[in-house]
Amino acid sequence: PDKAIALFETGGFAPEVRSDLNRPTFQVRVRANTTGYSTGRDKLQAIEDILHGFASTTMNGRYYAAIYAMTDAISLGFDDENRPILGQNFLALRSRTT
Repeated sequence: PDKAIALFETGGFAPEVRSDLNRPTFQVRVRANTTGYSTGRDKLQAIEDILHGFASTTMNGRYYAAIYAMTDAISLGFDDENRPILGQNFLALRSRTT
């Protein structure tokens, strides 16, 4: 499809010794149609508005203390069909155990 949203694990940071939280990172990628760069940018902004500063919660048995945006939107170029791809990197503070 022309429009798509995907999440990619991007590693993270070493766990803190005196904390029970891991610090995984991930990238959200948005693809828009060939004339939809601004629409893709708006969609990525809406995702940031939801994720950045996300309040603590439990998902899939794991406690998440917070999620933070690490960057602003990043242009990742165009795919083979000339559709723009944008990305943004995030950091999660997540419990080590379920």
